[in-house]
Amino acid sequence: MQKDLLDKVQNDVRKEQKQQDGIPQIAAGFFLIVTMLMMLGSHGNLMPVFIPFIPILIGGLRKRFTYPRVGFAELPQQRRQRQTRIWVVAGLLILGLALFFLSRGKALGQQDSRTLWLAFLIVIFAAVAALMVYRYRKERDSRMIWYLAFILLLATAILLFRLHQRTVLYIVLGFGILNLVYGVVALIAFIRRYPVLADER
Repeated sequence: MQKDLLDKVQNDVRKEQKQQDGIPQIAAGFFLIVTMLMMLGSHGNLMPVFIPFIPILIGGLRKRFTYPRVGFAELPQQRRQRQTRIWVVAGLLILGLALFFLSRGKALGQQDSRTLWLAFLIVIFAAVAALMVYRYRKERDSRMIWYLAFILLLATAILLFRLHQRTVLYIVLGFGILNLVYGVVALIAFIRRYPVLADER
């Protein structure tokens, strides 16, 4: 009974600190916009370089907007969870570096380029889908289901209709813009809901 109550309190704190301020959507939207524009400009092999900056951006925005309003609570995190996140980020960085050296090492033919592109999409979609499922199971954030549905629909459309690479990039770019707009609106609502109280003298 005590463990259930503790879990409920942790989930409430997590929801207040991580699901209501819109900052993850701002960071994700900004990342998608920048990386899709880079890929449209044929600089997509630099995309993994920006992945480590996502938690830095989220942390900076929360220190500026979230924690002064609702406070900060250090929630317990299992060592295995931290290691899993580190391995996921490291795997994406290694994948990006491998694609970078493969694309520079030789001139890829059209078929080789398409195969490399599909392999890259499959790995990215699988990693993001697994992350969405994990976050939903851990945090019960219903938005993760919508993200997962978008990923599955886009993957299905790519396989069934053989969407052109630039078409996929524009779709993801639009998704990034929607995320950014939603995050900004949610952050404004959060700031209004939780104003910073002036110190009493």
